[in-house]
Amino acid sequence: MPPPADLVYGNVAAYFAQKGFITIIPDYRLLPEARFPVPARDVLDAISFVRENPEILRSGNGVEGDVDSVFLMGHSAGAANVTTIFLHPDLSPSISKVNIKGAVLMSGPYDYNAEGAINTASPEVVQNFYGGLESIKKNCPCGLLKDISEESVHSLPPMLLVEGEHEPDSFKVMGKSFQRALEALTKQTVPKCIAQKHNHISLSLALGTGQGEEWAQQAVEWMTSKV
Repeated sequence: MPPPADLVYGNVAAYFAQKGFITIIPDYRLLPEARFPVPARDVLDAISFVRENPEILRSGNGVEGDVDSVFLMGHSAGAANVTTIFLHPDLSPSISKVNIKGAVLMSGPYDYNAEGAINTASPEVVQNFYGGLESIKKNCPCGLLKDISEESVHSLPPMLLVEGEHEPDSFKVMGKSFQRALEALTKQTVPKCIAQKHNHISLSLALGTGQGEEWAQQAVEWMTSKV
């Protein structure tokens, strides 16, 4: 992205690096070049590359990253990419080889219902990215959860959901649907952090400002408890 938008997510990496987490921000291809599930596969390829080349994590002060202690975090479409990696039958076998300690999912477009209150994708995205209405219903995170194998359920890592207090209603509905479906499958409570005073965009933009970072500190404490 052109300046100053290129600072976004760099600030996220800086925040979590200061908390002791070596942080990588992978990029992924977008429409019109990429269709589902290419963006999720791009993120998976980045994870695999780092795991196969751990030397890139070494810093000048002698700190080395632990590729056997990995957390994934995704915001909005990024949250959909992370869940797709875990849930899609073509991708989940590869991520199962990585020791994922947990995933932090921030305000993702987890569900789709053209007739209901959770329609967040434009007709162009439905058709050009997913390939049609039936495909998005099947391949959105909630759709993938419906078809997940029992073996894949057992291999899912712990997940923390993060949601801004002032998210659009559609994202709140989707978040609740995904949380309930995940809890029903795993038979475990899935924690959710409500970021007070935040909207969909401000969650990540706040990091590094010293204000509105409480949700991220909760995420740090949650991740630390999983190491």
